[in-house]
Amino acid sequence: MSSVICTRSLGPTSPWLMRLTPLSWPATRTSKMTTTKTHLCHYDQPLYHVGDMNGKPWPTSSMEGPLLSCSSYPEDWRAIARLGQAPIWTLRRLDGKPPKLVNFRRLSRSDKKRWLAKAQELDLIHSATLYKAQAGDDDQYTICLTLEEARQESESWVKPMKGWLPKPALNKFWYGSEKENISPFFAMDAAFTFLAKQIPGIDGIWWDDSYDPGNLSAPRVGIFPEKVKRLRRMHKIILLG
Repeated sequence: MSSVICTRSLGPTSPWLMRLTPLSWPATRTSKMTTTKTHLCHYDQPLYHVGDMNGKPWPTSSMEGPLLSCSSYPEDWRAIARLGQAPIWTLRRLDGKPPKLVNFRRLSRSDKKRWLAKAQELDLIHSATLYKAQAGDDDQYTICLTLEEARQESESWVKPMKGWLPKPALNKFWYGSEKENISPFFAMDAAFTFLAKQIPGIDGIWWDDSYDPGNLSAPRVGIFPEKVKRLRRMHKIILLG
């Protein structure tokens, strides 16, 4: 079944939002993209990973795909993701500076249009008509590939929407294989993650989702795996470089 429950608000509501320091964004030959400084930041709050650190790459079953999942709310995410008694690791940069992140939730409409155009140019995604089907509370819905499926899933309303589907190259980036398809709910974020990796000096992605653990929502961060340089297993510390 090609649907996913959505309960997540996309508004930037983190309490430390105004403390983040904006960065400049150098253009690269690979990405050929520009954006405004407000979308890059030094993330100066503590970051934690909940889970084992045995082997690489890490499992790609989370919303962050191939990135290392972390947040400033480890116990909330332990409950949301049902991580049980998994250990908590602290993330630090080797140089002592805050991680440099791209904040997807603060991209402007014009920035998103440029990013989507680049993702299509690189054959990562293609546009499609998808369908929202109400499920659970009125603000909860699934995203379905067909109208027939949406009608089967819906508990009330069905609405068409413009969406994005992954191409094989994006599936391979996200899962390491072209055979597994990214959910349409995550296709745009996956494509933007691919593009963000082309920016020099960036450690990862910040999804500044609403803090609402009761509705399975809290801000989260994904760190690019190649940024993990060293593990201090005794003290549960992940060092980035």
